[in-house]
Amino acid sequence: MRGGDIEGLLAVLDSEVVVRFDEVAAGPGAPREIRGAETWSKRTVALSPMFKSVEPVLIDGVVGLVWAPRGPLVRVLRLAFTGGKLLRSM
Repeated sequence: MRGGDIEGLLAVLDSEVVVRFDEVAAGPGAPREIRGAETWSKRTVALSPMFKSVEPVLIDGVVGLVWAPRGPLVRVLRLAFTGGKLLRSM
């Protein structure tokens, strides 16, 4: 995704993908949930400049991503897959 490839991202997202944010991550007045591959892929491309500091990790044995620019942890995504496609992120 670092290259801004929406089609490539859509290929790995379930069409009904759900991304949920806790209150702190979402921020005041921001949506706590984003639904649908198209909606999430556009938002992801818009945020892609931050991906230089995103790393894959295992979180309680589940695939995830952490964002820790210059060291301090900022965000954690725990991912769930079905049929080889990303179904959910929390």
